[in-house]
Amino acid sequence: KAQIEALKAEFDEVEKACAEVESECDHFGQPLPPFNSREEVKRDLAGFTGAMELTEEFTASLEKISSEDWLSFRGRLWEFEDFVEHWLEKARNCPAGPVADSMKELLHTLKDVAPNLKLVRGDGFESAHWHDLFRKLGIERVDLAKLTVGHFIQASAKIVDAADDLKQLNSRASGEVSIREALAEVKAWAQDTNFNLTDYTERGRTTPLIKDWKELTTQVSDMQSLLGSLKESAWFGPFAEEVNGYETKLAALDEALAQLNVIQRKWVYLEPIFGRGAMPHEAQRFDRVDTEFVNLLQGVKEDPRVLSIVRVPNLRETLTTMLDQLERCQKALADFLEEKRQKFPRFYFIGDDDLLEILGQAKNPEVIQSHLKKLFAGIYKVRFGDENKSIAGMCSLDGEVVPLISPVQVTESVETWLSSLSDLMRATLSDALAGTLKSRETNLERSSQQVLLVSEMIGFTADAERALSEGGGRALAALKATLVQRLNEYTQLETDSALVETKLKALLLDLIHNMDVVDQLVAAGTVDAKEWAWRKQLRYYAPAQARGSGECTLTMVDASFDYTFEYQGNAPKLVHTPLTDKCYLTLTQAMYMGYGGNPYGPAGTGKTESVKALGQAFGRQVLVFNCDEGIDSQSMGRIFVGLVKCGAWGCFDEFNRL
Repeated sequence: KAQIEALKAEFDEVEKACAEVESECDHFGQPLPPFNSREEVKRDLAGFTGAMELTEEFTASLEKISSEDWLSFRGRLWEFEDFVEHWLEKARNCPAGPVADSMKELLHTLKDVAPNLKLVRGDGFESAHWHDLFRKLGIERVDLAKLTVGHFIQASAKIVDAADDLKQLNSRASGEVSIREALAEVKAWAQDTNFNLTDYTERGRTTPLIKDWKELTTQVSDMQSLLGSLKESAWFGPFAEEVNGYETKLAALDEALAQLNVIQRKWVYLEPIFGRGAMPHEAQRFDRVDTEFVNLLQGVKEDPRVLSIVRVPNLRETLTTMLDQLERCQKALADFLEEKRQKFPRFYFIGDDDLLEILGQAKNPEVIQSHLKKLFAGIYKVRFGDENKSIAGMCSLDGEVVPLISPVQVTESVETWLSSLSDLMRATLSDALAGTLKSRETNLERSSQQVLLVSEMIGFTADAERALSEGGGRALAALKATLVQRLNEYTQLETDSALVETKLKALLLDLIHNMDVVDQLVAAGTVDAKEWAWRKQLRYYAPAQARGSGECTLTMVDASFDYTFEYQGNAPKLVHTPLTDKCYLTLTQAMYMGYGGNPYGPAGTGKTESVKALGQAFGRQVLVFNCDEGIDSQSMGRIFVGLVKCGAWGCFDEFNRL
């Protein structure tokens, strides 16, 4: 700047001298001397002065932006691009000359480096990345707090030349940042994730149990997937040791959780069983597992962090042994229960817990009462003899009491006395039927509803066939009159007993159906018991009733079945309709040919109830199973074994779901 001022001053002296010469020439009338290069020098000086002033202004602006702190400025790289564009525009109006050329050359260099500055931003750079960057650009190692824009302006040419290397350095830094973030996430999960526990209390002892297994195993799986994805990175090398360490821990945790989940479920199932003294020969084995399991869970409660469990000494061997011992206990239990079910097949239709409670409390009347209704269709409870050591009778839900022909002794062998109860139930009903048939009396007070209904049906079958053998017509009309008279007697009978009223309702429904059968026979002009109108009816026979036998046979067309004397209690009867007759006819003929039946129709139309009503008419135990996703081939196998062994019918509701 001083040089420019000196040149201006010198030129001003020349201008002043020229002016004096011109003045004197004019004064003396002399011609003006030619100053040929004066204007040219004036123009050159003006251009040089303008270029220098612009250069000084540019230099000041460049120094200002060069002094900016790089870590702050790197987020505003657009300002640098604007700076370059602004000065390129100004440089176009700069007078030509070496000064302008030098400034323009620098600006074009800055323009080339501007888009590449993003490669040196250093986002996610660690110390090693910065050192590599400085080495590639020839920048002396400097503290990041003192790093300025000027450092990179001075290395502009190297930034442009090393652009490919810088891109690779950024890719490496970015990849390593992703790996570090993933590792930080895994580390945070390992430190912060705890087991969710709940207290399980049994017989005064409280044991912490793990809950939310699905959520926990999902999280472990997610962490394993995250670590696995890191291995695909090109920059995985420096982190391999740390990642492999976490993978080993998570694999051990995943295996431990899978085993511990199964162990906990088995323990929760078996603990109440062995806790109340069942299967003493396996108790010692279970006690060892119980101690180890409780101690392990107590340790989890003290340090609930999920990964802390893998630090338990010999965890894998401990869990494997516990699982093996529990499976042995469970197998021994299953074999024990199967043995009991083989001896008393009705046990197939109750769960293991109920069966174990029955077996463990064989002489406890209250326990026996609570489970009998699950084993017998009509027995709601039983009447005990002296000191609850024997069973004297069976009772229905409505209060009907049927005394057994001989008492059943209650012993420790529960399957034995339950089998005796089952046999005596049938023998009692058979004997009662024989007595009723022999006396030909309808005693609503003393006789059970089931015996009354069967004896009435046997009597109606005999009366109808007698009328048909007499030619039908008038004989059937006389039979109808007898039935109407009996209907009037029943309807006029007054009673305060709810049980007698229930029996009357059942008798009335059968009586009305029998009257309808007679009307059908009359309408069809039936004169022989071999005609279809009679053969299609469900008929009851007591072939040996003259000898007082309680045997009973049911016949429908060509199909004949023995009445099985399963106590039905006071189950409500189904109203008989023509559709009921068709249903009965189809099912009986199917069974006669060795098939099953499949009533089909919309929901709520009585399919299941019709099957149950037919079973009730046969004196059969009918077990209804609601088929859903929980029934598998093993469950079906157990159900079929039970049905076959105890001669019951199985009604599989929603069978098409299987």
